[in-house]
Amino acid sequence: MTADPPPCDPLWLDVELDGTTPDDPRLRDLRGQGLTAVQLHTITDIPLATDHLTERNPMISNDQWATIQGLVAWLDSENGRSSDEISLRILKLTEEAGEAAQAWIGVRGQNPRKGVTHTRADVADELCDVIVTAAVALASIAGDPALHLDGKLAKIAARSRTPEVA
Repeated sequence: MTADPPPCDPLWLDVELDGTTPDDPRLRDLRGQGLTAVQLHTITDIPLATDHLTERNPMISNDQWATIQGLVAWLDSENGRSSDEISLRILKLTEEAGEAAQAWIGVRGQNPRKGVTHTRADVADELCDVIVTAAVALASIAGDPALHLDGKLAKIAARSRTPEVA
């Protein structure tokens, strides 16, 4: 008797996986990143650096970058932009990531003393805090944060492509 495949998030359900067994390489976690081969292929099959990330459709919109630049200007006026201040903005990212992790633990009810304490919406809010905090830190050190982000995302997409299985 074979074990059931690990449960999948509905986002990843695909008819290609019908009838697979747990030892199917498409269900194997690649690079320890929590993604199966099929999931990684689904993500990397999207031509992020070309069709989707353009001046008309950037990862973060011009309005969002304007808001982020406003946050940077506010922080600069309140705290300055010393090396210590930049360090704190980067450390703030770790704090926000910890809050996202805490919320996910709360969704899973992993702490038996507390039980389920958060919702997926709470996790989504915390992840947005991580994104905004990272964007503020990036905008605090990069001359053109949008260009830098788009270039880095294109590099990540290019190196994560997996060869097609024949």
